Amino acid sequence: MILDAPLSAEMKPFIGDSLISALIGYSDTSWAVRNSSTMTFSAIMLRVVDADKNAGGKMKGIRREVGVSAITATELFRSYPSLAISLLSLMKEETGEVVTNRLHPALFPLLLLLSRLQPISMSRIDPRADDISGMLIAPVLNCLGHPHHKVRLVASRALAVLCSGDDENSVQKNNSRRALIEQCVCLLSESLCRSQKSNNQDHGLLLALYELLKECSTPAMYFSASMKEILSYYGSWGFFKGKF
Repeated sequence: MILDAPLSAEMKPFIGDSLISALIGYSDTSWAVRNSSTMTFSAIMLRVVDADKNAGGKMKGIRREVGVSAITATELFRSYPSLAISLLSLMKEETGEVVTNRLHPALFPLLLLLSRLQPISMSRIDPRADDISGMLIAPVLNCLGHPHHKVRLVASRALAVLCSGDDENSVQKNNSRRALIEQCVCLLSESLCRSQKSNNQDHGLLLALYELLKECSTPAMYFSASMKEILSYYGSWGFFKGKF
């Protein structure tokens, strides 16, 4: 498969099934199947998800740059209807036991796919017409506590991608920026009250807050008293003398 070959009209109907097959193939015991899955996944990422092959060549801190040609999740799922439900099903299966040290082979490429998309708030299609993106929120949040650092990085970016924006009147309130930030803050507050803390989850939630606030033009509007206390706590390496 030639990665730089243009995507023909004849190939377009098979893209969704090809992507799911590639993700499933990562769990195969045969190296040849896993190698074919990688080639297929790479070609789809380059030709369908983000055609700017020079964008985001490597991780830069905790942000992965996205090309200007990248599409949104809403546009991706509308272009390939079979992909939406299959991706959600695979996501739930892969995140069923992320708290363990078991490495789920398809989890990182799946999250990488989501993280390379543009935020759905930038979609030319009404974000309220996209139900599947909101349904992906719960499994992506679950990935924020994954023991592997790179999984937490791409999961935090994926959460910002699935955010519907700052519209307070959005029908999909579970993936509005305020709802996602409040959920992250709530989980961090609960973590600080427990005797046994999960450093992985705390780190992932803080990354998610960073990504969500970074995409906002007026982040100050989301700085509640609870968030300020949490950031002060972690910013002082746990020696904050306030509430927690």
